[in-house]
Amino acid sequence: MTIGEHIRDQRLRQGLTQRELGERAGIAEPTIRRYELGKLNPKIETVEKIAKALGVPTIAFYDDPYPIRSLELRKESALADMFSVFITKLKLAAFYQNPPRPLNEEVDEFVSATIPWYAKTYGISKNLLQMYAHDYLCERSIEYISFCSITPTAKRILELLQSVNEEGQLVVEQCAKDISKLQKYQRTNPAPEYSQTEKMDVKQ
Repeated sequence: MTIGEHIRDQRLRQGLTQRELGERAGIAEPTIRRYELGKLNPKIETVEKIAKALGVPTIAFYDDPYPIRSLELRKESALADMFSVFITKLKLAAFYQNPPRPLNEEVDEFVSATIPWYAKTYGISKNLLQMYAHDYLCERSIEYISFCSITPTAKRILELLQSVNEEGQLVVEQCAKDISKLQKYQRTNPAPEYSQTEKMDVKQ
């Protein structure tokens, strides 16, 4: 099947018209029609937009998955690299006690400044990277900040849980519930507050 035939197949499976798919993906209806008829071949980043609109993996539109797998790897590597640099930037801001800003503002500024370099370095389009960078950095940063806010003992427990299977994790959960009911082990002081970086206003 051609890419256009895959697009048509996935669209019909979800009961969407060409117009509805176009609205979801931000692509004009005539363009969607030309893709499906094979009169126009969409770029990989356009296929990504259509896949995202339909909620299916991009690979679903390719009989030969190699080109898209290569792109996925480069995209994931670029995003991981961006996060590593971004979180270092936040740490430095906290160290020098710069006034924290909402996380969305920090991410927007960082993405705008670095997207061209990362797109060129990893050989992917700026538009494609822009589609994922903001949400990826926000989500990963929130996870990181949440992890940093817990105590060293809690971190060790989480690390140990990684080596336990699902049944073992359920046993640990039940033990924790039982212990939490005992007055001897209940917290008497308020939970520790976040650090300056962790207090950043996270607005979704």
